[in-house]
Amino acid sequence: MDPKQLKALYDQTEAANRTKAVSTAKANVAAQEDLRELDARGKAALHNVVLPYLRDVQNEFEDAAFTLRVLGVDLSDGMPIGVAFHVGSNPEYGVSVNAGKVTVWRGFEPKLGSDRTEIKFVFPATVEPFIGSIDDLTREKIASLIAIAIRNG
Repeated sequence: MDPKQLKALYDQTEAANRTKAVSTAKANVAAQEDLRELDARGKAALHNVVLPYLRDVQNEFEDAAFTLRVLGVDLSDGMPIGVAFHVGSNPEYGVSVNAGKVTVWRGFEPKLGSDRTEIKFVFPATVEPFIGSIDDLTREKIASLIAIAIRNG
């Protein structure tokens, strides 16, 4: 192969690699933006839908039969990242969001001196209350989760 051809091959390969690197960097930035948007939507759903509804339910229970707690707050924006509730002496149930993913779970009361709940079961999106995405964080589906907590106590 002629040295000029080798140099041309090298230049073509380098140009393709630079184009690929720029394209990959743009795709990574776009993916990070999408992830930030999903994260913000999840926290907003907890803050604007789930938490107010759980507070409404708590207000209906005049005694301490329904307790509610915020599991954590994102320090960057003050938004909740998880909530949990108890109905009577039943196990604790909770909903948390992280990077656009929603986790619905059932656990047990934390041990004395700890504020961490031991998670015993994570609800798949294919079973009642059918919560698998941010769009599923509705009053109706949270009501279904509370009904499960009451029935399965």
